[in-house]
Amino acid sequence: MSEFYFLHRTNSLQTAMRLKNILIEHGIPATVQEFNEDQIKYFYVKVIKKDRRESQIILKKFIRGDVY
Repeated sequence: MSEFYFLHRTNSLQTAMRLKNILIEHGIPATVQEFNEDQIKYFYVKVIKKDRRESQIILKKFIRGDVY
């Protein structure tokens, strides 16, 4: 079984799903997992650890608005 890496945390399901879909379009399997911390709902985007570096590059572009 592969190890997972939590790439990004957000309180917006829409943002988490957009990032997940962008990663999948780039050939990186990703999932969204929901957590509740101190009665606040967070969504984590998870990737397989071997895809960590490439997914971090895509995340930086996503945050800058260079990737949609």
